[in-house]
Amino acid sequence: MRHSVFGLVVVLSAIAVFLGNAPITGEETVEEAAKAELSVAIAAPERFGKRNINAGETLNVVVTNATQRDVRLWREWCSWGYFQLTLVIRDAENEDAQPVILRKKPRIWTKNYPDFWTLGPGEPLVWPVKLESGDWDLGPLEGKLRGRKFAVKAVLSCGEDDASLEKDVWSGSVTSAERVYHVN
Repeated sequence: MRHSVFGLVVVLSAIAVFLGNAPITGEETVEEAAKAELSVAIAAPERFGKRNINAGETLNVVVTNATQRDVRLWREWCSWGYFQLTLVIRDAENEDAQPVILRKKPRIWTKNYPDFWTLGPGEPLVWPVKLESGDWDLGPLEGKLRGRKFAVKAVLSCGEDDASLEKDVWSGSVTSAERVYHVN
């Protein structure tokens, strides 16, 4: 009996170690997914069998606190939060197409200090994105978005620094699901 209990403990421990290191999405482990404090999604639901984005209108990215405690997130107007949201976009009709990372263009700061939102447990934050506002660096896709199908995912990423440690602001990286959108 003692040997069978010991054997069971060894087997269960091995399974736990294996599952603890198994990839969920190819990018994160079970442990990392469980620790995710935020989730991110692009709010462009399917309609009549396809998802549409109007390049000239607002695309909403929803960031949600996935914890049971408050989470602080840098606001976009200050330099700490300005660059933390990017979009990874690739031609959905060409498997070999390299992804293009769309990010905010550099700017001059006339007023700048570390400022953050506090998201309560389960609370969402809608982050408006206007791709044709002039604030976004569209790179090789400048003027070439409309009338095409793209696979798009949103990435929220913020490195840890003295200010984030001092103010207990979230740092890390979280990525939305990649979906295909028709850009009008």
